[in-house]
Amino acid sequence: MSLLKVAVPAAAAAVAAAVWWRHWRRSGSKLGGDAAVGVIGLGVMGAQLLMNLAEKLETPIAGLDMDDGKAKAAIELAQSEGGLPVCTFTHTAAFVAALRKPRVVLLLVPAGRAVDGACAALSELLERGDLVVDMGNEHFELTEARQAAFHRKGVHFMGCGTSGGEKGARYGPCPPNPHPNPPP
Repeated sequence: MSLLKVAVPAAAAAVAAAVWWRHWRRSGSKLGGDAAVGVIGLGVMGAQLLMNLAEKLETPIAGLDMDDGKAKAAIELAQSEGGLPVCTFTHTAAFVAALRKPRVVLLLVPAGRAVDGACAALSELLERGDLVVDMGNEHFELTEARQAAFHRKGVHFMGCGTSGGEKGARYGPCPPNPHPNPPP
């Protein structure tokens, strides 16, 4: 089986899992904020995924980026696309407070130290039953180590690398045009 046949459906599955988890675990309380899902990393792919989720779910989606320019650009993009319901933050605590409980957080930051930093900040703020999905292309051993660390706190962590680029993030992952007769 080719890598593309696995990677593209896996990216779509990660988003679906996050949305499903949010609805399945929804409690009757109104604790937490209004945003259904949070996206950390508002670069090209993160900002487009933020727009995709806001449009499809028709509910507020929160975004976090330490770069104030990227956070503001995501708000401007949402306004230019018809006023999509997004809110952005540059401080992790405010971002987490904006999420409905149990929280669903999607990481779209570069593999390595950026993921480590995001996980460290989140681990201080998330609670039992929350979910973190690393959508970058991280080495599986690092993902397993992060799973173990979050598991000790009762927080769910999964790795699900994405592909499809900017348009895949915005409109849904779509594979490149495959060869008409792929090898078995």
